[in-house]
Amino acid sequence: MKRLKYLKDKKIMTLAIILLVFTIGYFIIVNKISYAFVNDYDASFYHTQVMNIIEEGAKKYAQDHQEEFTEEEPIKYVTVQELIDNAYLIPDEEGNIKDPSEDATFNSRKVRIKLQDNGFEIEIEKSV
Repeated sequence: MKRLKYLKDKKIMTLAIILLVFTIGYFIIVNKISYAFVNDYDASFYHTQVMNIIEEGAKKYAQDHQEEFTEEEPIKYVTVQELIDNAYLIPDEEGNIKDPSEDATFNSRKVRIKLQDNGFEIEIEKSV
């Protein structure tokens, strides 16, 4: 009888150790996997990328409309919305180009295009 009680206690201890090992393993694995979903979003990086896309769209616009730039009037202003309307930029589903670093859009910002000897200089108006 005593031997049976000892065997039962040994089984319980063995199961408890196995459960402890699996629990520790579970927490370690979940901890490692959870960092795979960390959002290390860098808004300034994406802001710079959107600004570069707008500049490229404005350069393409300027190249297609070179006749509008003269020595007397080497500067022209367009809005980002005009670039969208003329298919030089592709907006999101709502028709906007959103600023990743702010809760705003670029649509109303002005883009200054200046004719220079070696091409065009593009400057995007800062947000207010």
